[in-house]
This record gives sequence, structure tokens and C-alpha cells, in this order.
Amino acid sequence: MSIVFKTTVQPSGRRFTIPKNVRDHLGIDGGDSLFLTIKSQGKTVLFRGRQSLKSGPEIYGGKISSALTPGSTIWVEASRPKADRAKRAGRSKRTRSDSLPGEKPARQYWIVSPNVMDNPNTVKEWRNASFVCECAFMGYGPSEDKHKGIGRKFAQDINPGDVILIARRDRHNPDVVGFGVAAGSFKTSFRGYKPPDKSLWHGSLRRLSPFHPWPQLPNSLDVMRVLGHTAALRKLIPERSAAEKTVCQWLEANLNSALASGRNGTPGFAGPRRLRLTRLPHDHDSQFQVRSRRQVRLAIKREAELVHDYDQWIRAQQRVLTVANYKGLKCDAYEQQRNNLIEAKSSRRREHIRMAVGQLLDYANLGEPQINNPNLAILLPERPGTEVETWLKEKLEISVIWRQGNAFLDNANRQFT
Repeated sequence: MSIVFKTTVQPSGRRFTIPKNVRDHLGIDGGDSLFLTIKSQGKTVLFRGRQSLKSGPEIYGGKISSALTPGSTIWVEASRPKADRAKRAGRSKRTRSDSLPGEKPARQYWIVSPNVMDNPNTVKEWRNASFVCECAFMGYGPSEDKHKGIGRKFAQDINPGDVILIARRDRHNPDVVGFGVAAGSFKTSFRGYKPPDKSLWHGSLRRLSPFHPWPQLPNSLDVMRVLGHTAALRKLIPERSAAEKTVCQWLEANLNSALASGRNGTPGFAGPRRLRLTRLPHDHDSQFQVRSRRQVRLAIKREAELVHDYDQWIRAQQRVLTVANYKGLKCDAYEQQRNNLIEAKSSRRREHIRMAVGQLLDYANLGEPQINNPNLAILLPERPGTEVETWLKEKLEISVIWRQGNAFLDNANRQFT
């Protein structure tokens, strides 16, 4: 199977681009090989032989460079080599562009670097931007063909439903932010958020829904091999190598398990509730719980560490936390800018949640009128179950903040994160 197309050699160098419809028709991507016959407009054969896509859609290098004249128009006949077709036997030849009507197109997998502006000083800010906005960002413009067309490819080749892993190589180690599913088309701004390098950034973003912060992938995955050289964008093709296939399968499995399990089964809140009436207890069978001094100290230490890490997260977004004091009583954190009143607990167990509820309601009452009608939230080391979230949110108007990897998330549309 071959296809003929007309194109122009780039004026800036001896290279040309294989159009997207041709790549889709042949089922090829960056790193794949092609058998090419290149002719001038007068049909003179300039080159015939095997060549690889060096980066995404481009052909350049080797003997082919000497046959090309910058700015000239050429005719190209392209086909996959026979050996390559045999090697890839069993791989679906149909892609998104030629799927059958009504058929769901195959999902694609991508790696996007968190070093959006190729500036090590702002990588941390862009990482936080991904956590806060649940987005993948690209520094190159959405219609830009420079830099190997990466900006255009990020905006146009990634389709809704594709999986994006935000990661890169950093000093011979993987630097992973998280992964999610692309939702909708690309955008060039995010409402209510000012990105780092705003005066320099003219790129685009892709919303991820769901998005899963995941700072470290399992050691069983050959992540470094999959990341390849440091690049702003790379497509993962399961058929290309065992390492890429394993990573794609891992992403799919964790994405599906997270969606399927939801947040049910949390200790202390799982299962249907059934009220049971019993007699009043006598002194000898009253129930009570004893906590040792060591247990109390450990809980206080964990809460302090949780508040400290949350404070660092808020500081990275140029926001400030304070402590609200009420005549000897104090709430763990208060953000005046957003009128957020927060109580931290070291566990998501029922007794901790109940205590936090009472403290928040008491602090909100004591704080009037200086703090009027604050937004209330409980800060936890992990997300509680669906039942407790519903109870807190719908009955008490109390939100939940939880740690996810090295990020913090909430169930209040980022009011607290």
C-alpha cells in the first residue's frame, strides 16, 4: 500500500513533513520507517530508499538531505517497507481518521513534559499548575510548525479520550506528575488562573478528566526507556516496544480501576447504615476509648506535618495561610484571601472526622463577626469515602481536602487548593 502526495521542502532546511492524513493512512508515527520515492516537479527521481520519521512527522538526514533543495516543491510516494509490515502483522491498520461510522476510535497514549518553557526555574510552578488546573500544558503555539511541529501536534493530534502522562527525564531519573484523559479540544487559557511565564507563554493546554496525580511509577515499568530523550511531546505506541506496551497497559489499568472503584469501601464509612436500638448502658458496660500519650503525640505530629505540607502547597500559588486564635483555642489554618477555615486530622477514621466537624462549627461560631460565614473544610492525609463526603458536603456544607502524592486536591472545585 502506497500513497502519493505533493509537498514543499522547508525553506529553513533540507527536510519535509509527512502530512497527518498520510501518516494515518499508513499507520505510522515518529521512529517508524518508510520506503520513499521522491521526484521533482518535472518527475525526475531525486531519491529512492528507506527513511525513518526522525521526530513525529518529519523526514530529514542521511542521503536524502543532499537530494533536497530548500523551498522546492516535490512529489513523494510513500509506503511501509514489506519487512515492517510483516513485523507489525496483527496491528490494526485503521486509525482515528478512517474508523468505521459509529465505531469508537482506538485510544492513543502521549507523554507531555512538565518543563513547559524549557526553563528549570519554572518547572515546579508548571507542575503545580497541572495539579491545580488538572491540565497538561504545551509551550509551543497550537498552529506552530517550528520545533518539529510539536505545538500543532499537541493541539490537533491529541483527541478527546486519549491518555496523557505528564512526565520527563530529569538528571537520569524520571520526573512524573500524573496522568489523565484528554477532555475536549485544546485551549489557550484557563479561567481564573494565571500561568507561569505568562508574558512568554503562547502555547495551549489540554484539560484532563479524570486526572490522577501520581508522582512515582512502579519500578517494574521501564519508565526511562519509554521517556526516551527529553522532549516536550512523545507518542507511546504499544506495538513499538514491550516497554511502551507495559506502560500503556499500566495507565489503562489504573485509570479503569480508579473509575470503577470510585471511593467506596473506605474504613469507617463503607456499607449500608442500619440503626440499632439497645438499652441504656450501666456503668460496668459503658464503652469508652483510651489513647496513650504516645498515640496523642503521634497524631499531633502527623497533623502538624500535614498542615506544613499544605502550607507549602498554598505558598507555591502565592497565597497565605494563618492561624485563627479564639481565646486559647485555635483552628489549624485560615486563608483570609478566600475566607477558608480549615481543621486538619491525622486520619480519615470516623472519630477523627466527627471531632473535626465539631471543632469547625465551634470555630466558625466563635470567629464571628471578624470571620463572617467562612468556607469550611477538613484537611486529611487521604480521601475519605463517598458516604462521608456526601454527609459533610450536602448536610453540613463542609468540604474535604486530601493529599494525593505530592499534591493536594479538594471536592470544592479548587476552592481550597
